[in-house]
Amino acid sequence: LMWRDKMRAERKAALKSQEDSDDDDDESDGGDNAGEMDSDAEDEQIQSEIDELRKKKIRESKRKKKKERELAAKRRKRAAFGMDLNAIDTPDNEKVFSLA
Repeated sequence: LMWRDKMRAERKAALKSQEDSDDDDDESDGGDNAGEMDSDAEDEQIQSEIDELRKKKIRESKRKKKKERELAAKRRKRAAFGMDLNAIDTPDNEKVFSLA
């Protein structure tokens, strides 16, 4: 989101420089080339920032999936050993609990 702010600031600066260049026709072409170089560097910076955010999101999703897989494996292991409540067989026969 910071790149949006940078782009807005760059547009404002570009509009101001266009207004100044309209007022002053004596401006040299060297200043325009420097502005293009800055915009290229800024574009590269924005793209690198986007790539970093994308990689961070991918890392977070991988970490989340890994934790989910570990929890699923833990649940499967507990069920296999009978430690899970779903794996325990309770007797349905009511005679087991009768006093007679």
